[in-house]
Amino acid sequence: MSIIAIVLLVFYIINRLVKSIKPNSSHAVLITGCDSGVGYSLACHCAELGVSVFAACLNSDSFGAQHLLQLHHEQRNVHVIQMDVRETESVQNALTKIKRILSDDKNLVLKALVNNAGVMVFGEFAWQTEDLIQQQIDVNLVGAIRVTKAFLPMIVNNKGRVINITSHCSMQALPGLSVYAASKAGLLTWSDALRIEMKKFGIPVISLIPGSFFTATHIMANQKKYAEKMKYEMSPEEWERYQNYFLEYNSYLTSFNVPQVRRIDDKHLYAQFNEALLSTKPKSHYSNSPFRYILYHTLFKITPTPIRDELVIKFVNLPKWKT
Repeated sequence: MSIIAIVLLVFYIINRLVKSIKPNSSHAVLITGCDSGVGYSLACHCAELGVSVFAACLNSDSFGAQHLLQLHHEQRNVHVIQMDVRETESVQNALTKIKRILSDDKNLVLKALVNNAGVMVFGEFAWQTEDLIQQQIDVNLVGAIRVTKAFLPMIVNNKGRVINITSHCSMQALPGLSVYAASKAGLLTWSDALRIEMKKFGIPVISLIPGSFFTATHIMANQKKYAEKMKYEMSPEEWERYQNYFLEYNSYLTSFNVPQVRRIDDKHLYAQFNEALLSTKPKSHYSNSPFRYILYHTLFKITPTPIRDELVIKFVNLPKWKT
């Protein structure tokens, strides 16, 4: 029995090694949302792997863009590209620039697109303004679709892959993040359909949940500004109804310090990403989940709705409504 187990283990290890593509600078990956957080971290990680990176940043003056530009001067395998995923013209300009770089270097091939750009606004649905709702949908869902639409012909021609950065919220919507969850759930279901459509071309389409980093990245950096906007646009009737709760809620959220932009320190995230990026037979879904998330999300799946709702409230741990 032990001999069979050893043989199976050896076969598994060899099989996994065979299934990995060796990173090299002739393979390029386009990552959106590299100004900070997950996108910035993945861009730095890819550069270290030896893969060429097109790091798409919204703001060319952001810390992430400036540091990645420095990497470009030092290593030459990082190209900073300005891109606003909400604007078709901006995406097309980025496509033109990337095609020009690829044309100048015949050895360089775009092999992967990582749709990472994201916006998250904390706040009950009744508080969120129309433009805050639109911004989350435009960046998190429509932006990913827009970028993929532009770059998909190149990905198909190069036998590449698409990696969509989703969220635990795509699996279980959370109060205070209803719009964000809707956008990420939409991204996940679109990704699943696209995966089936691309299968005939041998193009993997992969969903990756990177983990929970809202206190370790800049995704909460604009929360105070968002709260002021929500407060300003509330009707007098809504303000009278929500005032005390709204103030307590946002006081709690702004108590989290927004850290300086830095690389995420999570070896499990990079291990999952490496497999999604480099495996010749990647899984369709990857999830970097701490034990607390695994436990709660398992309970969310198996409990009746009334119990699940209470578990969700406990999981989120936001200030409670006082009657």
